[in-house]
Amino acid sequence: EEVSRHKVVLECLFVDIMRLLSMRLVRSFDSEYECGFVVGSVSTSNNGSNVRGNMLSAEERREVLRRLGGKNASTTKANTERTSETPKNEILAQMQRQKSVFSVCSEIDPKATNMLPVRKHVDHVLLQKLATKVSAMMQSRDGTPQKIRKSDLTGAVEIINDAWRDACRVFELVYPSAVQPLRNKITSATRLC
Repeated sequence: EEVSRHKVVLECLFVDIMRLLSMRLVRSFDSEYECGFVVGSVSTSNNGSNVRGNMLSAEERREVLRRLGGKNASTTKANTERTSETPKNEILAQMQRQKSVFSVCSEIDPKATNMLPVRKHVDHVLLQKLATKVSAMMQSRDGTPQKIRKSDLTGAVEIINDAWRDACRVFELVYPSAVQPLRNKITSATRLC
């Protein structure tokens, strides 16, 4: 019963996101460059001592950077204070510095800027984050969060995927002409959650 209740809530959330996407009030990234630029962007507070991600937390940015094959993010509070520079977008820098195997082997368009794909890594990190939150809500007893196991996350991802499929069916009934471009964009929806 608890699982079905959370699935219904997720389904409602996804229907709302699909509606916003169909109305073009929200959108996904147009390119790998835009994705890397947005998710890697950080800002500082007025006094320059507090570095904060605009879309991803520091831990999530480090995970995306790690998945891209880079080192852990080196922009720490101490480094920022010491250099007094604007924090660097390390995700975008890694995408531009390192080439994928496919782009090195293919000479289809030599003028094209071949960057590492980042969207799939961002999608994975955000889906895991949503699964963690769903799993924590399902396991909490009297508002007290319980320890989350890896098997719980796998179950939560399945619940999220089921809720997305059900939301697509509901949305297709209400807005039949708008659902086709949205059908397989669960990862786009997780970016908006």
